[in-house]
Amino acid sequence: MPTSATTLIDRLVSIARRYPVPQAWWRVAYITALLTIFSVAAHARFSVSFETFIDGDVRGYLEPALSTLRGQGFVHLQGLNYLYPGALLLVLKSFGDMRGILLSQQTLGLLGGMLLVLSWNRLADFLPSSRVPRSVHYGIGLVGAAMFLLSHPPRFLELYVRSDAVCMFLQLLAIWLLLQFLYYRLVAAGAHRATAVYAILVCSAAYVLASVKPSFTLAAIVIALPVLWLMLRSRAGWGYRVVFVAGSTAIILALEIPEQLLKRTDATTDYFLPATLFAVHANIIHAQMQADLARDETGEYPRDLLQVSADELGAALLDRSPQFFRLRASLGFDPDSLIFPAEGVVQRWRARFGDEEGLIRFLNYHYRRALLGRPFEFAAKIGRQLGVFYRNCPAFNSQKNRGVDRRYCDSAKILDDPTIQALMTPLAWTQKFVTRTKELCASGAAIAQPKRIRQLNWLFARTYLPLLLVAVPAALWIALRRGSSSNEKFGAFFVLLFYSQNFGNTLGISVVHFMEIERYSSVQFVAALLAHLWGIRWLLELALASINRVRSRPEPSFA
Repeated sequence: MPTSATTLIDRLVSIARRYPVPQAWWRVAYITALLTIFSVAAHARFSVSFETFIDGDVRGYLEPALSTLRGQGFVHLQGLNYLYPGALLLVLKSFGDMRGILLSQQTLGLLGGMLLVLSWNRLADFLPSSRVPRSVHYGIGLVGAAMFLLSHPPRFLELYVRSDAVCMFLQLLAIWLLLQFLYYRLVAAGAHRATAVYAILVCSAAYVLASVKPSFTLAAIVIALPVLWLMLRSRAGWGYRVVFVAGSTAIILALEIPEQLLKRTDATTDYFLPATLFAVHANIIHAQMQADLARDETGEYPRDLLQVSADELGAALLDRSPQFFRLRASLGFDPDSLIFPAEGVVQRWRARFGDEEGLIRFLNYHYRRALLGRPFEFAAKIGRQLGVFYRNCPAFNSQKNRGVDRRYCDSAKILDDPTIQALMTPLAWTQKFVTRTKELCASGAAIAQPKRIRQLNWLFARTYLPLLLVAVPAALWIALRRGSSSNEKFGAFFVLLFYSQNFGNTLGISVVHFMEIERYSSVQFVAALLAHLWGIRWLLELALASINRVRSRPEPSFA
């Protein structure tokens, strides 16, 4: 570290310790700042008369609730897990108004901010001999809370009728439960009962997170792994391990069995993933089809069928008609145009194969064939998608004002669709929602972001990757080094944990889909924020430790 930076850090810490703020004053200042942040965040959310956005997936999320309220029973649609649609049913039944969805999701956003503060403050308990004053640690947490509550991405996603709106809350809940488990398992000796309870809750929360948003599956696994490892190696006796396994299994089965029963009536459950994988990798699959035709290796399908399919897919990949093509710079084509329009190539193939099972088998066969035949092209695609997120982290948005009127115009167009009109018509309050949405389309409504928050987001976006490249290797070195103190190992563990769960989500999306859909980056805001804040906090700890070692080193003797 440069001498000037080392001297500055040393002086700041010396001043903080020489002139400590009285404990009572610090608590008053901290609580005042915290209340101010949450008051501003609540006012920003509840003082504006917004409505929820809807998009092309609205039937899968909203129709189960509306169908139940019309007395037709709960239905499973579009392969979506029942938990979020089931929650919408409870909200709409309680409020009798579409605005109840927005109110509930914005309230969860505020509760997520509180979970972030609680999680950050709990982290200080793992570093009892920290050289960073606890007041500084708490101050960094206040910055994180302000960014989470006042930045565009969380507030924007709260306006959607889709599971992305609650993902950050669920992720923060799982992280807070994990930190509570680790505290009672590793710090508070002998708290076996609390350890077992939190272990069950962590695994349950991780399951819910992965169920509500499958792209969070790897992130959920990262969160659950420390619990599984520590509980199965626990010395508290078999009783607590049995309680943990039985309790976790019972809760997960209670949540999973209804999903398995409901999805039997959903014809799209088995179709969605194969269709998505085929469409997103269509250019690679088309190249493999052409190579198979050139070598006369058509596998289990006739040559004529493969030739026609390859020609149709190639023509679809070149389609740039305005109604289909939206710029996907990293792919070069729009996969949505292959599977969603009635005239899309995959929809035409459905009629050719006669049934959905035959189409799914065809899509899976050629996806696997391309994956085995062109693994490096798949790896290159994944690398490009990771680059979209890590090159200049798009989770941190530095726009001044985020217009939402265009989203309401998009919602209004979807509401004009006859299928969606039929969905909305029977209930009076849904018609009021349609009217208000169309009014907001011409309102010029926007979400404002405070100047300091914009500046922090701009800075974090550009420093996310450099900090990761410094913090993660250093954490690995300390975690694997013999003789590291528990203080050092805890700090390194949390660096690896927070960056890993963020990477797991990004990797999952990059493998299955692509990162240029905005909400795929926005939904990772809190994971990226927590990783970045802890990276800063931990590197500050390392810097102070380095300064302390230099100062305590004996002066060389020239005698």
